[in-house]
Amino acid sequence: MKLLSRKFAQKCGGRRQRRMLAGWVWVLALSWPCLGFSEPTTQAAGHDIERAVNCQLSDKELPGLLSHFKQAGAGGSLKRVAALALPTVDVYALAEPIVVQGTKVSSIAHMPARFLAVVPEEQGARMAKSLSLKTDAITGAMRRELGNSRAWVAFRLHHEALRGKMLIGCEYQVAAAL
Repeated sequence: MKLLSRKFAQKCGGRRQRRMLAGWVWVLALSWPCLGFSEPTTQAAGHDIERAVNCQLSDKELPGLLSHFKQAGAGGSLKRVAALALPTVDVYALAEPIVVQGTKVSSIAHMPARFLAVVPEEQGARMAKSLSLKTDAITGAMRRELGNSRAWVAFRLHHEALRGKMLIGCEYQVAAAL
């Protein structure tokens, strides 16, 4: 190992240059987040999740949102409380509530192409009415197209974990949301 460090010292011109190089490495390491190269924080992930449920994400932002879910889950701002099938839905408890159409929500659900708030049925019915959602006669689901490959949706699922709850939020009709 001394041989490697001696050769390095000869190439770099000595101890002083190595110290300067080490100093610059520290400066770069400490300033890395300020340069915009840091990973998104869980706070940013929570903000993106709120925007996703409120139909405010652009098509370019959708692919990274699922990685935000993983980062936020690792950071503690999201906790998966149920992973359900038929249809596939993951339910998350939020460390800090988000606001969906003026209502504070502490639980969300993710389905392929859908980011939804989990709210009590009565509250969901009021939210659906304020969003002017139209009820489908066959399925009972409510929906309103927004015209930019997005739609507000609201519906109930009959899983035990979601009994008495309504899911209301945004459906992204683009492949990046799957």
